[in-house]
Amino acid sequence: MSRTEQVARPLRFQFRAMNTDVEVQLSAGREEAEHAATLVKNWFETQEQRFSRFVADSELNRLNGSTGWIPISAAMD
Repeated sequence: MSRTEQVARPLRFQFRAMNTDVEVQLSAGREEAEHAATLVKNWFETQEQRFSRFVADSELNRLNGSTGWIPISAAMD
């Protein structure tokens, strides 16, 4: 199999985040695809920690529990 054929073949990665199954399909060399999949998984984990109502100290819970104005991230805006 040539390098071009290896790059063109999509690689699939699956993980759980936000109470759902997430699947990432990437067309890249294995090393690059694995690195990209790690970045995607980390992004989902970060967002889950920020926006989950099930994480006690999440930004969403801090906002919901506030009694006045509090600063929020641009992502929450």
